[in-house]
Amino acid sequence: MFTMPYVNFAALSKEKDNFPEGRDIISLKSGYVKGIDSKALGEFSMKLGAGRVNKDDKIDYGAGVIIHKNINDKVKKGETIMTLHTSRDIYIKDIQKEVFVIGSEPKKDIKKIYKVIKGE
Repeated sequence: MFTMPYVNFAALSKEKDNFPEGRDIISLKSGYVKGIDSKALGEFSMKLGAGRVNKDDKIDYGAGVIIHKNINDKVKKGETIMTLHTSRDIYIKDIQKEVFVIGSEPKKDIKKIYKVIKGE
């Protein structure tokens, strides 16, 4: 799990019950997006309220993550790479390091179609 400092998102919001503008997360370095850890992103989205751990957990329909950069996109230090939306008080620290892999060169071995399956 993540080790994160406390951020009171609700206090940052103009409206206590939602967080319409979101919280921009910036890149800590320049380069190319070489990977996005979907498991870390999914776990973090649940912390925002966008998913459930148990079937009885409530979903915050205003919570979520907007990804601004994709694999092989060029990114500059300080540029927004994702935006978080939540009404919860959560802990975040360097989430961009947990989710994004940024390298100096673009990824070369991207397969857009892995396999074509044809019906019988």
